[in-house]
Amino acid sequence: MADELDTVVENLRAILDGVAGIKKAHGTPLEGFSEFPLAIVWVEGGTLRGGAGSPAVGVHQVFADVHLMRANLPGDVAVARPFVLKVWTAVAAEVTLSGACEYCLLRSYRGPGTMRQADGSSTTVGVHFEFDVKVHHSGITFSA
Repeated sequence: MADELDTVVENLRAILDGVAGIKKAHGTPLEGFSEFPLAIVWVEGGTLRGGAGSPAVGVHQVFADVHLMRANLPGDVAVARPFVLKVWTAVAAEVTLSGACEYCLLRSYRGPGTMRQADGSSTTVGVHFEFDVKVHHSGITFSA
């Protein structure tokens, strides 16, 4: 059963899937990379708050990485650079992620530069994005 965070990840993944130059966006970590450029979206952490008798409100840190194959570092960094504004513009145009959240705001980004796959198997070039996403969790209510 999908919850609000699953919907946030899926909707952000769909937005990144539509960014020019990204071949495929994924909503789960990957064991290995086979097609480039690619994007990966995941929830890293957050806070969950609520008062007695009220639904929970979460502010979650949702991360996204755009990876490009590394062949020539200076050239690859130049190719990755436009993704900073492409991703920011695409998310800013759909700040509620199609109604999945109150807002999804870019908090910070790193890169373009070298990035390592989660399993440490290879190094790519890309940009790391960190978003603050505010979600009203209808399924969680604090008792009085």
